[in-house]
Amino acid sequence: MEYDITLVQQTIFFSGLSSFEIKQIFEGCASVTDVAQGDKIIEEGTVDDNIYFLPEGKVQVELETNNLYNHQLTEIKGPTVFGEMSFLDKSPRSATVKALGNFEIYIINGRYLDELLMEMPNTGYKISRNIACSLSKILRRSTEMISREIERNQLLHDKAAQLAVHKYKATLSNIVHYINQSA
Repeated sequence: MEYDITLVQQTIFFSGLSSFEIKQIFEGCASVTDVAQGDKIIEEGTVDDNIYFLPEGKVQVELETNNLYNHQLTEIKGPTVFGEMSFLDKSPRSATVKALGNFEIYIINGRYLDELLMEMPNTGYKISRNIACSLSKILRRSTEMISREIERNQLLHDKAAQLAVHKYKATLSNIVHYINQSA
């Protein structure tokens, strides 16, 4: 299996790992597969603990909402790694990731990686720290998105309240006018 070590090292996940450590991970835990435009690489709600290395190309991350509408969260360009949350906590996938083009992707088997990192605790520490940094970055971005959404909702609420007051005053004015004409 061929992979570009310099692309791998550009990701937060593999930052600070030696060529030897990366080689151990890729040769012992990874497989490569081709994906096509629109393919679901990860499906929300499914359970697996694989991690995905995207050397190049782009993927879309989306959530399924109550009404079965898919809400796009973000697009991610390679080189990058994703899927680390389920690797850590072994919980169902929190979002769907779809391919936005045709490309190769590396699937790092979570169980094999866990076993390898038990044998290589220093590498495990580096990866754990890198995952923490990656998730911190994602959390900060999410917090910014939520903050913007709260501001937008507050503006919409204020406009709706102003409109309701205006309509109420107009209705009240019409009622008073009608009463005055009837008297």
